[in-house]
Amino acid sequence: MPLAAPKLFLIISRILVLKMKNWLSVSWFTGLCLLLILSSWVTPKPHDSTFTSCISYIPTAISPNGDGINDQFRVQCECDLETYSLQIFNISDEVVYASSDADAQWNGKFKGTPVPVGKYTWLIEYKAQNGLTASREGELVLIR
Repeated sequence: MPLAAPKLFLIISRILVLKMKNWLSVSWFTGLCLLLILSSWVTPKPHDSTFTSCISYIPTAISPNGDGINDQFRVQCECDLETYSLQIFNISDEVVYASSDADAQWNGKFKGTPVPVGKYTWLIEYKAQNGLTASREGELVLIR
């Protein structure tokens, strides 16, 4: 059987996971990816759960000043999750917010008191019902 002629694909994405020969996966989770892919070597399957992330958006800054714009930190998930954990840490690595509810939102307060303006780190761990597990971490800036 003759081999099909290779095809060239241009993919621009924020999240891309490639699975090659069912034994090697390569993932990019930050920034934009610009890839030229030769289809005879790698075939991305964007609708297969193996090739996607459940998280579609994570804010990089919030301004909890009561104006109704970017007042809360909320992670947007696109999958049905079995487990979910979000922790937000201050500069001293104290947990200032924790939740196991994927729909919960952080309002920039710790024990009812507004936290100081500054940089905070977050850690998200989840397991989707489709079997995908992931752990992501990053930073957010809180301004008022």
